[in-house]
Parts: sequence; structure tokens; C-alpha cells
Amino acid sequence: MKLHRTSCLVALVFILLLAVLTIPGFSQTKVSRPGEYSGYSEPIYPNYVRSSIHVPGHDGTKLAADIYRPSMDGVTPVSEPLPALLSSHPAFSRRNNTTGRDLIQYGYVVVIYDLRGIGASYGQHHGDFNIDEMLDLKAVIEWIAAQNWCTGHVGMLGNSYSGSIQHVAASAQPPHLTSIHPSSAAFDTYKQFYPNGVSALPTVGPATLSLSGIPVDEDTPP
Repeated sequence: MKLHRTSCLVALVFILLLAVLTIPGFSQTKVSRPGEYSGYSEPIYPNYVRSSIHVPGHDGTKLAADIYRPSMDGVTPVSEPLPALLSSHPAFSRRNNTTGRDLIQYGYVVVIYDLRGIGASYGQHHGDFNIDEMLDLKAVIEWIAAQNWCTGHVGMLGNSYSGSIQHVAASAQPPHLTSIHPSSAAFDTYKQFYPNGVSALPTVGPATLSLSGIPVDEDTPP
């Protein structure tokens, strides 16, 4: 009898809790913005504006970059500075790389660039995760942080190669790199490509480096 009463009491409390939670306006407003999070919020900006320019690499080499800025009308970017997110992948042209674009509507600037020697970027590609790539990442991050549309906070995200270069960028310790979010990203490339000392490279297809270069806005049409 006592167990039955306890079960009834628990059920009654559960029903009352459900009733309270369904009262209009009772639930907490969801917030998702830099420094404050209590669940996904509604999108802030319905549109974005894309521009493309050459960003200077660590030695001045011109690197093609697309910059996506939130916009209310799809014509003019918002004026207030926002945190920025950076991504790049050697097997995709920057225009086909959609990493992070779904976050623009929540108040982030997204920058996607072609790595040195790939796509519309100048210079030569000297292999995966090379020293130029590391120094370029640092230079691009610091360039982004200095722009008037950026708060000075730059993060990175992406998977596979886009994830691994976040480890590369972090090793350069850019002062304004405030967060990284690598996923499906190898940390130990020797273990990945030479498991037990045997090369796995013949079974791992080479990255597509012969990408057609999509001109930036300042380029003269061919």
C-alpha cells in the first residue's frame, strides 16, 4: 500500500511539472551567441553578402579568399564587428566548401580560402601541412582579426584536412586564434599514413590539387 501511494505521488508531481512547462512564456528564451549559451536560438540574420579578395600570406603571396558576412537585405553587410570562422581544404575550391556557412545567420563572419598553390591562390603547394601552410594560416588569422568587421576573435572548424590544419594553425600560436573545432582529423599523420611502418598511401587517394581557380573580385577577367 505504501509503495502504491509513493508511485501515485511521483506520477502526480510529473504531471504537474509537465503542466507548468507548457504554460506560454514559462520556458526560458534560448540564447546562442558568443559568450552566452542556453540552447539554440533563432537565426538573427536572414541573408549574407559574399566578397572575394586576395589575402596576403606570411611572405606576401596572394591567397584567394571568400568572405561571407551576415546581412539583413542580402545587399549590404551588417556594420557591427562579429567573430569570424576560418576554413580551407585542398580538395575543394573555396566556393564549393560550405563549412560553417550555416553559422552566418547566427552572427558569424565565415572566411574560406584556397591554400597556397591551390585554386586561385598564388605560390606553390609543397605537400600537406608544410611550413608555408602553417605560417600562412597564422597570417590569414591575424589579417582577419585586424579587419573592422571582426571583433578580433577568430575560430576554425571543419573535418578531415580542414580539421588537421587546425592543429597546424594552433602550433603557430596566432594571438587571435581563440578556438578550434577539428573533427575526423588525424593528429598523428605518421600513424595514419604509415601504420606499423607500412605505407598506406597507395590506398589513400591523393588530394585533388588541380582545382580550377575561381577568380576573386579584384581579378581581371580572362
